[in-house]
Amino acid sequence: MNAIELIDIIGAGETSKVQFKRELDNQDKVAAELIAFSNSKGGMLLFGIEDKTGKLIGLDYDSIQRTSNTVSTIANELVKPTVYITTEVVTVDVSDEEKK
Repeated sequence: MNAIELIDIIGAGETSKVQFKRELDNQDKVAAELIAFSNSKGGMLLFGIEDKTGKLIGLDYDSIQRTSNTVSTIANELVKPTVYITTEVVTVDVSDEEKK
């Protein structure tokens, strides 16, 4: 996914297939989202996005690494049967947001 695609997804708002999280602050809620996505054959959990407004906040490098590792741990240890996930980091330049 490129930055423009991500901005389009964010612009459409949250749906049953797309959920925003400012940060990973509650492992149980993330596990519940993963289970819901699994039951509906997929979805996207986007971190660094303000939950209610859809405002792009972003994450720093350390937060990206910590979030990715924690989500993988949640998928392997808190969700049974295990959910197999993929993660992706998308860099958004301010000029990309202005194109919309």
